[in-house]
Amino acid sequence: MYHLEYAKARDQFDLYNQKNPNDPAGYFFKTATDWWQLAQEYDQQLPQIEQQLEEDYQTTVKVADVLLDTATDARTRGLACLYEGGAQGLKGRWLVTQHPMGESLFHREKADTTCYRKALEYDPTLYDAYLGLGIYDYFTDTLPGAKEF
Repeated sequence: MYHLEYAKARDQFDLYNQKNPNDPAGYFFKTATDWWQLAQEYDQQLPQIEQQLEEDYQTTVKVADVLLDTATDARTRGLACLYEGGAQGLKGRWLVTQHPMGESLFHREKADTTCYRKALEYDPTLYDAYLGLGIYDYFTDTLPGAKEF
């Protein structure tokens, strides 16, 4: 993904998902790949990648919700919340470039103030959830008017 080899990254995550269909991690990383490509190629029209972002985001949330409902231990529930929060945050970050404020803030707030906090309630050692909260705080503190919504 960071080498801009998007198809190769997606293929790797697809392989992971085939072997681990109930783990939201691979679906989240596909969503992250979609977002990364859109962010790096922002000046291009990429409707197929935008559609793929939406589909991968929806799949991540669905798989994470099922895992949250079926997991028997706190760490696994926390991970389900972490990946859902991450997908919500990526979707929100993309939407803010398309629709400043409004809809995008709903996604970021749901992701970071609900999913990440819930992840930390289940497992306070999920340090990526703290990072997600920090990213949310940074962007809402630096975007003009973001705190007003």
